[in-house]
Amino acid sequence: MSRMLLISSNCVHLCNYYDLINNYFEDILVVTNGNENKINNTIFIRFSLKNPFYFIKSIIKIRKIINDYKPDIIHCHQINVVSLVTVIAKKISKLKNVPVVATAWGSDILVNPRECILHKIIISYTLNNINIITSDSLFLSYEIKNIFKKQNLNIKIANFGVEFLTNQQEPQKENIIYSNRLHKKMYNIDKIIIGFKNFLEKSKNNNWTLIIAADGPETRKYKKIVEELNLSSKIKFVGFLTKEVNIGYYKKSKIFISIPESDATSISLLESMYYGCIPIVSNLPANMEWIIDGLNGIINENPLSLDESIFRALYMNYDYCTEINRKIIKLKASKDLNRKLYIDIYEKLLGNSLCKK
Repeated sequence: MSRMLLISSNCVHLCNYYDLINNYFEDILVVTNGNENKINNTIFIRFSLKNPFYFIKSIIKIRKIINDYKPDIIHCHQINVVSLVTVIAKKISKLKNVPVVATAWGSDILVNPRECILHKIIISYTLNNINIITSDSLFLSYEIKNIFKKQNLNIKIANFGVEFLTNQQEPQKENIIYSNRLHKKMYNIDKIIIGFKNFLEKSKNNNWTLIIAADGPETRKYKKIVEELNLSSKIKFVGFLTKEVNIGYYKKSKIFISIPESDATSISLLESMYYGCIPIVSNLPANMEWIIDGLNGIINENPLSLDESIFRALYMNYDYCTEINRKIIKLKASKDLNRKLYIDIYEKLLGNSLCKK
């Protein structure tokens, strides 16, 4: 029986990846730090660097899991305490030769090492003790090699893929601008709110709505801003959404906005491209791997002038833009394509013998 041990912090990315490669291995055991997912075969562990007791306890628990479960592949997601605990546990387990794949998510490489030297040490240690690392963009791959100077690092580029859900009767596009990034400072949701306000003040058409999905530590602050601007009738907070409802908003929205300060390839961007939104994204290298300014979306140079980017998006040839975007996603970001990329990684590590198709 072929077995995968999948270790990750608990969030939508874990579920998306599990769905991507589920049914390939004969068995997958998930280890995560939260219980809010629908994956049955899951063990919950608390990962912590701040508390030495929990840090040591997590290593001991994962070592026991490795010894008992006997995985053929270990795949850890995020190059942080999750990957650190994983590689240490494997080193002191009975299965020292089991291959390890690590997937970078973006901020773990692009933000954390610059904020704290400890994170850089953690990442360096992880990179020296894994077989293959995956990233979702050329830029993220470059940053990994540029920051950590490991010459023989084996990096593969793959994302989690876009799920193509279509109905016979697709909803009509409405005057909706959609944002569904996390409510953290780096995602600039407050600047999206201000930009939308400025757009409404300058627009001849006041019949627009900004839908803000997701949640986070800044949610209360953002709701207060909306109230103070008297925009409660124009800006709706809808929280975390199911996959189907999230896709429904893409299908209805004319514009998608994602303007974080730092980012790798965002699955939200790829989904918005496939489902017919004109994307407005921040001026980041990973975004430029998908968007050419003025051709298939808008590169926002300054969050303070977001209203100008919205007007530019509305002047674009909508049909031409969305046709290009759908072709790009089908060519580069389908679930089938990226599933095969990950399977190729596993088969290479396992010599094509342990995994089933």
